Amino acid sequence: MIALLLALVMLSPWVQAQSPLLVLDDSAQSIPVWSMLTMLPDPEHIYNAHELLNDPTAFGPLPETAGTLGVRPEAVWLRVPLALAPASDGQWALSIDYAPLNRIDVF
Repeated sequence: MIALLLALVMLSPWVQAQSPLLVLDDSAQSIPVWSMLTMLPDPEHIYNAHELLNDPTAFGPLPETAGTLGVRPEAVWLRVPLALAPASDGQWALSIDYAPLNRIDVF
């Protein structure tokens, strides 16, 4: 089964300078994130959220298959750099439309 860990990174100035941010704007009904994701396979479960939040360079590009990582036995960390629009109320919901997931953690 897939153990999927979703890592949402901190918004430090260094990270903002290195990666384009996905801006959460309240005027949007939904915001697709696939094109903004980077990934890090973790077959040995050696990573933790704290160290990955401080090392965005550990993540690499997604496979060429759009919308899926395929069947994977290992844990996979996904990263998307987020920012709230200045006028946002900060109330957002995460919806993942993929039933075969074993586990999802959000940081």
